[in-house]
Parts: sequence; structure tokens; C-alpha cells
Amino acid sequence: MKFNKITLILFLFFITANTYAQEVIVNEVKYEVKNDTIFKDGVDVTNTLSAVEQEEIKRTFSEKLKEEKKLLKEEKRKEVERKNSEKKLKKEEKKRKKAEKKLKKQELAIKKLDKAKKKYKKSSEKFEKLKSKGKLSPEDELDWNKKLDKLKKDIERKKRKL
Repeated sequence: MKFNKITLILFLFFITANTYAQEVIVNEVKYEVKNDTIFKDGVDVTNTLSAVEQEEIKRTFSEKLKEEKKLLKEEKRKEVERKNSEKKLKKEEKKRKKAEKKLKKQELAIKKLDKAKKKYKKSSEKFEKLKSKGKLSPEDELDWNKKLDKLKKDIERKKRKL
């Protein structure tokens, strides 16, 4: 934003400078050129100068204008390059954040899978312990089998998410 303001100010400066008198230094003498009139110290000296001197002053003036236009174009080109690089950086940052988010999601899925496996292992050990002691009725055994099947399905579902 700040760079845009600077560019605008420079642009307006060059425009204003072009519409008003431009200073030109020829043979160590400072002249002001406004349209086709040449001034020296605020006095019109167009008629007192020879045609060669007038031509040299006007040529220097036009070279100066060309140089200013060239600088302005270069400034615009730099602005465009800067904007493009900013866009590229934003795009890369967005891509990086997306990759980080995906990685976090995957890590969370792995944690959930490990937790589900531990829960299944713990439940199946408890089931086997109760079964070996003979403390399970047929109904309890069915309930435990349902619970273990549910836990297996949960593990499979979490594996698919990975």
C-alpha cells in the first residue's frame, strides 16, 4: 500500500513537471523549457539563442523526458514484480498451512486408531479372563461378543480413514 502511494506521488510529480517548465542544463547554464519557449532566469531567451543552441537545449530536454518515462516504466515493472512475488508467497503459505493441517489430521487419526486398538485389546483380555474363570453367562457372552465386534468395526473404520 505504501509503495502504491510512493508510485502515485512519483507519477504525479513527473506529470506536473512535464506540464510546467523543465530545467535543462546545457554548457553549465541552467535553462527552463516550457512548450517551445526557453527561459533563462525567468526571462524568455528563445529569440536571442541561435538555432543550434535552441536545438541542443530541446534535444537535451527531450532526452530528459525520455529518461523520466523510462524510470517511470521501470518503477511500474518493479511494482508488478513485487505484487507477483507477494501473490506467490501467499500461495506457498496457504499450501504449507494446508499440508500442516492434513498432517495434524492424519496424526490425530493415528492416535484414535491406537486408542481403539488398546481398548479392543483390553476388552478382549478381560473377556478371556472372565470366560476362563467361568463367570460369564450365555447372555453375558453374547453381550461381550457384540461389544468386541463393535470395537473391531470401529478399528476398521479408523483404518479406512487413514
